[in-house]
Amino acid sequence: MTDVAIIQNWPKFRDFIIEFLQKYNINQRDITRLLISCEEIFTNICKYAYSHSKKTGNISIELAQNNNIVEVKFVDSGVKFDPTGIPIADVTMPVHERKIGGLGLYIVRKFVDNIQYKYLNNCNILILTKQINDLDNFKEE
Repeated sequence: MTDVAIIQNWPKFRDFIIEFLQKYNINQRDITRLLISCEEIFTNICKYAYSHSKKTGNISIELAQNNNIVEVKFVDSGVKFDPTGIPIADVTMPVHERKIGGLGLYIVRKFVDNIQYKYLNNCNILILTKQINDLDNFKEE
């Protein structure tokens, strides 16, 4: 699915993701974790990828599943940004001593099993993978 990278388009992308995940009877816990992770990445792309330009760009999300692995691929042509290079937020520090930002990526890292980034053909490509733990529920209807 591809559309303009604006926050107002999140419900369309969310519904697209939910429909895909429900097609494979994925348990609600994993659906929720994937949706939270996807919303965080989507929001960051909308806020920052095209902020250098007066034009709004597009965002694409592709979904795939293989055995018990779900893959979500985000593609945008905004500013080159590798979120895998961002240090993990130290949540053990008192709130008033922490730097602002980074908690969203902290949550994404906790909710998915792997995050890969590459920059190819002037596009950011971010892939989230999540192993689905309830194998009995991971079957296409």
